[in-house]
Amino acid sequence: MTTIPIDPLFLEVCEPDSIMVIGLVPNKPSILAGENRYGSLIITQHGAASVVSVTVRGIRRGFAGVRFTPASEEEFNRNREFWSRNQ
Repeated sequence: MTTIPIDPLFLEVCEPDSIMVIGLVPNKPSILAGENRYGSLIITQHGAASVVSVTVRGIRRGFAGVRFTPASEEEFNRNREFWSRNQ
């Protein structure tokens, strides 16, 4: 079992108890399990992996239960411009 602290800034901007492990990819065949426990990632491994890539997700603070927020056409265009220039 390996324990890895989660970045405190990430914890701060996410809703409490919304952070979860959604992906574990080993460099060699292994059985993996991962969870967020008290602000740390707990990774359990059975196998030969020496490197494991972990993906976590969390709900942004203040957005629990919100799928999409209403936006004006101007906001839509600003967002589209922002994301297209960062590709």
